[in-house]
Amino acid sequence: MEVYATTPVPSGSEVTIEYIPGLVTSTKAEREAALYESFGFERCLCQVCSASPAEIARSDSRRREIKTLSEDIKGGGDRQAALAKLDRIRTLLAEEGFKGLPSFCSSLFTLYSSCLVAHSSL
Repeated sequence: MEVYATTPVPSGSEVTIEYIPGLVTSTKAEREAALYESFGFERCLCQVCSASPAEIARSDSRRREIKTLSEDIKGGGDRQAALAKLDRIRTLLAEEGFKGLPSFCSSLFTLYSSCLVAHSSL
């Protein structure tokens, strides 16, 4: 595997990867269950999973909202409403600490994401 930084990485910073792409909409418990099943991890030690119980609850809430919004987008409908939902997802992802678009399981979401990126750069 080769990893390339897209932004400056301060000396001594930890560089991490997603072990299982697509877990962005999963709660801490769901992510840890998937990591245990696939890799035998007893628990995840990333910043998000090792945060305080209150912050983990806020993270889980954001991720559930991302999941709901992304499922709503898959249903089609009004383009402006979809763009508003994507903008909300972008905000939630930033609050979660994502600096880029994480892996989602839906190619339709990717299509809408491209639309959002084009829309936001106008």
